[in-house]
Amino acid sequence: MDQEFIPKHRLLLVSIRETIKSLEPYDATRYAWPVNLKRAEKVDLVLGCSEGIVRGVYIPERWLSAAPGEESEKNFPGFKCTHKDQRWGFEGTEADKADRDLYLNKRIPRNLRITQRGFRYS
Repeated sequence: MDQEFIPKHRLLLVSIRETIKSLEPYDATRYAWPVNLKRAEKVDLVLGCSEGIVRGVYIPERWLSAAPGEESEKNFPGFKCTHKDQRWGFEGTEADKADRDLYLNKRIPRNLRITQRGFRYS
């Protein structure tokens, strides 16, 4: 069994299980989540997770609307909008090596399983 990570930051875990098949981990992680914007803006790192394993660790620098229509097209050109509700995405950078070493390729702890909505705060 893979080693579980121990949270050391305020995290947003997102499920990229399906989108990682067609997108790079960063793009799969950053686009179109039905998160609470005020709460999302407080996280230190966003972890893209697939099959219970962290596949990407990113620092969100700016949250942008991914609402259907012009906003999503302007903020996230080239992304296919398939949702009908308000969602958010971020622009950011890959976390530094020290933070990646804490989370990357490690298993999500049992008490932090991602919800049916596709994300979880920690």
